[in-house]
This record gives sequence, C-alpha cells and structure tokens, in this order.
Amino acid sequence: TKPLKPLAEHIHWHGFNREGFKQHMAQCGGVIGNAGFELASEAMTLGKKLLVKPLQGQFEQSANVAALELLAAAESMQTLDPAVLKR
Repeated sequence: TKPLKPLAEHIHWHGFNREGFKQHMAQCGGVIGNAGFELASEAMTLGKKLLVKPLQGQFEQSANVAALELLAAAESMQTLDPAVLKR
C-alpha cells in the first residue's frame, strides 16, 4: 500500500497490509508499537530497534515491557513522549 502522509521525513506510517508488512519491517530502522508479544518478537528477530508503549489495562503488555527491558531488547514509555520519540 501507499504510505500515509509522513509525520516527519524519517517516519513512515503504513496502513494495514499483510503482504507489505514483512517487507516494511525488513527495510525499517526501528519499530514503534504497543508491547504485544508478536510485533516485538518479529522486530527482535529482524534485529530492529524497538520502542514500545504498553496498552493501558493490558497486564500482559506490562509484563512484556519488563521482560524486554530486562533483556535490554527495547525501550519503553508509559505515555506518548515526544522527547523519547525524537531520541
């Protein structure tokens, strides 16, 4: 699919597309997403930088954040923080 309007020149937002997902993941420098198991696992498998924000009220995502940080595999934020996103 065609990327939506970029938030910044180095950030691209792509809509849902099963076929393009693996291609975009392979080409990107890092992933920003929720702290679900599957996305984090795929990003780690591809050696991508990972920034996660757990979804509120989803206990398993908080547990995933703890594990990712213990492994030094990701950074996390509890709220959307422009300074963390910029870094």
